[in-house]
Amino acid sequence: MCVMRWSVSLGRIGGVQVYLHVTFVLTLIWAAWQGALDYGGVIGALFGVGAVGSLFLCVLLHELGHCMWALSRDVAVRHITLLPIGGVATLESLPGNQKTNS
Repeated sequence: MCVMRWSVSLGRIGGVQVYLHVTFVLTLIWAAWQGALDYGGVIGALFGVGAVGSLFLCVLLHELGHCMWALSRDVAVRHITLLPIGGVATLESLPGNQKTNS
């Protein structure tokens, strides 16, 4: 199984392995810094980290939706990788177009 370089495992959710790219840490640092500048101090930093964390939770739920769709069509899911720009659900294959002869 090919996993994106610089990714760490977060564990499994519903049998699907979830990875987090280490650049996510840079995003959290940036969010904490911006929050501290914009809203002041520790509270602002926590707000920034919480906002980015909430966004990534939404991305994870979105990718899990893709996995549920694939699994409902008997397509194996390799893993999910979360990146600062979004997420990727890696599937074994895509379901083929099933045509009927009429």
